[in-house]
Amino acid sequence: MIGEKNAGPVRFSACGFFGSSHGYWKQAPDVSCEDQIRIAGAGRISFDNCHFKSIDTAAKANRFIHAVGGRLAINNCVFMDSPKANKNPQSIVLEQDVISAIITSNEFYGVNPIINRAGCKVIIKDNLEGTDLNTHSASKSNK
Repeated sequence: MIGEKNAGPVRFSACGFFGSSHGYWKQAPDVSCEDQIRIAGAGRISFDNCHFKSIDTAAKANRFIHAVGGRLAINNCVFMDSPKANKNPQSIVLEQDVISAIITSNEFYGVNPIINRAGCKVIIKDNLEGTDLNTHSASKSNK
């Protein structure tokens, strides 16, 4: 979680984010884990070449990245669905108080991966959607 008081840059490069099956952080059990990553504040948060996947079949996260504020850059990342999960989280949600967002050159196994409610300057381009192998194999066999 990137808190509301954050004003500085935070960079994640070549990281893997795999979710929580508990629905809370063990270090702070009173904090809900509806999001794998929640971003607030005014600082710039960037993700480059990261992997996001819900590997636990009982995962409770609703969103991989939920930006309620701040500046955000997500580049060259992959958001993987899990065929064994009860549900797969929404990949990215941008809320109204986001200051800026650049989301480019990512791969999303699912479709409609980004919900954009931001009232700011946003660039979303050159992303691939619907690359899940299970979906791809099924559509090939139906032809």
